Amino acid sequence: TSAMYGISKVMKELQEEANDIVEYTENMNEFDAYLRAADTACYSANFVEFSAAKTKPEKFFEDARTETGLMRGAMDRMASEIGL
Repeated sequence: TSAMYGISKVMKELQEEANDIVEYTENMNEFDAYLRAADTACYSANFVEFSAAKTKPEKFFEDARTETGLMRGAMDRMASEIGL
């Protein structure tokens, strides 16, 4: 399982604390999309060497790194919405 298992549930519970619930929810949805993209990239990196694809695992890891950076931005914006 992912180390981020359950994070969506926690973010949903914190939603009630947000100053601007619409802004918080938009950032929460962005965070979720980035998390799924990063998870998919890492998963793909594990199996790309055994497929017909020409992509190297490093490309998938770089994509995952980019997505986690975007996740951090969304998390920072959510944190500011709840006063952290």
